[in-house]
Amino acid sequence: MHFHLHPRSAHSNRLRWIKEKFPSLSRDLDELWGAYGTLGYEGINGERAKKVVDAMERVLNALGREAHIRFKQDC
Repeated sequence: MHFHLHPRSAHSNRLRWIKEKFPSLSRDLDELWGAYGTLGYEGINGERAKKVVDAMERVLNALGREAHIRFKQDC
């Protein structure tokens, strides 16, 4: 699905869609979005960065399971 056809509402539509399709990711998505400002504008914070990386991994793993997409190779 391509949400950027309507740029002004793309972000909110994207979040609404993913929270409807993957409600278990709601907390992680909020964590990622909250970290965007902190890491992007206030400098790098190691603890916050770790939380973001962990949340992103959970999101990608859940999306991969549901959509049958493998995001990382097995080592």
